[in-house]
Amino acid sequence: MSDISEQERAFQLFLNKYGRNFGTKEEYIFRLEIFTKNYDIIKNFNSNGEGQVLAVNKFADMTEVEFKRYLGY
Repeated sequence: MSDISEQERAFQLFLNKYGRNFGTKEEYIFRLEIFTKNYDIIKNFNSNGEGQVLAVNKFADMTEVEFKRYLGY
């Protein structure tokens, strides 16, 4: 049995898929916390059963501010 959460397993898959690599443990933990919040939002949204589906993508470890900056806002 693994000691890591579902969210951290998903985060590790995300890191591999998008080639993310963090220089420090602190940055890893910071990004994991952001990813976890976003991952939980995605899971909750998808559990409503209304047909629309969200998925983890290359933005899943960004804060809202970082994402808006990326979009040019």
